[in-house]
Amino acid sequence: FRSPRSELLKVAREQQTGRILAYTWAIRGERTPWSDDEMICAKMAHVDLSLPTRQRLRLVTGMVLEWENWARLCEVPVICSTTMRRDQSGFLELHRRLGYDVRGSYAYKRLQER
Repeated sequence: FRSPRSELLKVAREQQTGRILAYTWAIRGERTPWSDDEMICAKMAHVDLSLPTRQRLRLVTGMVLEWENWARLCEVPVICSTTMRRDQSGFLELHRRLGYDVRGSYAYKRLQER
């Protein structure tokens, strides 16, 4: 039995057809070697690339905000998001605009002060 607060899975579907437009998966309980703080780690953020750019941006922004809301609900102070895409500049710039500290292909955000 797993706690409902151990993983987050959200799917965005087109209302008329039910077609999957985007989905995200995040887990909690992760830690880095240099910190004792628990983290929410985004494992996947996928958007249908055939969608218009504005719609893709809205969907990814919604995913990041969903991670933050879930982290607050779970009282987890740090979020980590990473990417391995070749073209990662737009994804990471979105994180920067949302207050994340971007280091290489990793983006971190502390939601709660110590």
